[in-house]
Amino acid sequence: MQRFLPLLTLCAALYGCTSTPIIRPSSPPFPAEPQVVQPEQPAPEIPEAETAPLSEYSIPPAAAVLPGSASRKNATGDIALILPLQSQSFSAAAKAVHDGFVAAHSLAGKRRNLPVVIYSTGDQVADILAAYEQAVQAGSSIVVGPLTRDGVTALANSNVVSVPTLALNIPERNIPIPDNLYLFGLQIEAEARQIARLAIGQGKRSALTVSGDTALSRRIHLAFLAEWNKLGGTIIDQFRYSTDPNELARLRSAATSGNADMVFLAVEFQKARVVRPYLDIEIPVYATSQVFNGGADSLANFDLNGVRFVDMPWLLQADHPAVMVYPRPQGATSMDLERLYALGVDAFRIAQYLAQPDSGSPIIDGVTGRITLEANHQFVRELSQAQFDQGNALVIDPKR
Repeated sequence: MQRFLPLLTLCAALYGCTSTPIIRPSSPPFPAEPQVVQPEQPAPEIPEAETAPLSEYSIPPAAAVLPGSASRKNATGDIALILPLQSQSFSAAAKAVHDGFVAAHSLAGKRRNLPVVIYSTGDQVADILAAYEQAVQAGSSIVVGPLTRDGVTALANSNVVSVPTLALNIPERNIPIPDNLYLFGLQIEAEARQIARLAIGQGKRSALTVSGDTALSRRIHLAFLAEWNKLGGTIIDQFRYSTDPNELARLRSAATSGNADMVFLAVEFQKARVVRPYLDIEIPVYATSQVFNGGADSLANFDLNGVRFVDMPWLLQADHPAVMVYPRPQGATSMDLERLYALGVDAFRIAQYLAQPDSGSPIIDGVTGRITLEANHQFVRELSQAQFDQGNALVIDPKR
């Protein structure tokens, strides 16, 4: 199975704390009484947004809202987290985001924290919108979610967005974004665009590209082409992934001709391993995080020696100041779930920023990347750069 397929299937279809709250099942259209997660006692400091000292804003008293309360009609000032925990398709992904969010909340400490109220939904749009309206009516001041792309599209097209809301995906098409709606997620296209900017910044101008026949690979490829062309780069040739010896020989010839000064691989780990030996060792090769299958299989990673890629600090930099603060997820069975857990961590930190409307533009050194807010209400991640060397993924200086 392709390493990134579960995550990008999620993105296409959509898109570890002291005590994990129990998520109560619900029946559409409204969830059952949501689970309230109160702030824990103060814990180690979490690295802050550089322009947003979160500890300075005043938190409304939370004593009136107790875990397992029978009623929340008078609750105000909480963060509502809306996730498809009841969805057959997305429950594992939702649980990973939930666990990361709650872990970050637990470590923030009472002094600077809002209670979190979890709304467990299915993946039906009506269910998601009903949960959103219920949260706002119950007094939530910040909403985080939806997670599915369908849910984000429906919310953006509705007239119900009345409080700062952080969607964990992007709409299915280019539509107007309501004033209070912000976007944050793990879109693979953003990685392809970052690679194009990175290569241009390093003086590359002429590219060969290799793409696969999956929808995901095509999306990565098209995103790279669009950004590359916008930045003034030239495409020398485009190759479709193949194991045919004649096609691989043609790729080798193009890579050694001297006409291109870089290669972009819009394929995942296994296909990149097939292609890499046919590329001139002297020509720089770039790819997205799809080529990183973790550090456990260094023998397989040997096949990718020299390939540059981008990925989140959570997976590349164990000594990153933010990464060191948070516990690793319990029972994560794939890197995709690790990524979603990290998404939950940074979603909570962004929610804290949204609770301070006058704090200016944030720069958050997050576990998913360096996060900034762009003019289109989208929180954008700049990922860490790495290169395979002797089977290991080594973080490299961005200026190299």
